[in-house]
Amino acid sequence: MFPVFFRVLRGMSVLMVCALVIAQTSEPRSVLERAQKAFGKPLKSDLDIFEVNQDYAVRIKFESKAIAAVHVFPKYLLNACDKNWEGPTRIKRFSPEEYVVLIEKVKELQDIGALLRVGELGPVTSMRADATDNFQNGFIVRTVVPVDGEGPSQGRIDAFSIYFLRTLVGTPETKSHFPPAGQYRIKLNGKSYLTSAEEYEKAAVGKRSSI
Repeated sequence: MFPVFFRVLRGMSVLMVCALVIAQTSEPRSVLERAQKAFGKPLKSDLDIFEVNQDYAVRIKFESKAIAAVHVFPKYLLNACDKNWEGPTRIKRFSPEEYVVLIEKVKELQDIGALLRVGELGPVTSMRADATDNFQNGFIVRTVVPVDGEGPSQGRIDAFSIYFLRTLVGTPETKSHFPPAGQYRIKLNGKSYLTSAEEYEKAAVGKRSSI
């Protein structure tokens, strides 16, 4: 099983953030209803983007009528969707404790299961580094601003994305492993997906399969 790899952290695509993806199906509708209970009304009526706090927003992405990912990102990125939007000049990033509380809130949309492994931070670029945490039902990719004197996976959380596991059918086109960030990726049906080390080893490029 692979979770959708829909990048929304550093280098986020404007089109990704602004895409209108509210689907008129029972599954997306029920998830969006739970999102409104957890976060309130959408920031924009035509987008599946909700407010976390004065500095951050949360976006839910669906694929094939199922929730594929949840992205938490600074609200100033909404400038790409609305030129009149005035984001903060400085943001208050999440502490590790605040991050844990927010993860529990996001679990109200769909449970990602128990934490299996905390990923170590990859290389620091532009004062940020990524880490990938493994859960029973998916992955969390964190972008962290490291703090001197704290552990290898600590620091302030700049943004994060949750990718949920689900079964996909297709022919793997490429496989790539990024050891520093603890990520295994497979390109399937023209899209890039995160996967576990076990599924990565089993997948064969050019051989159609159900994963």
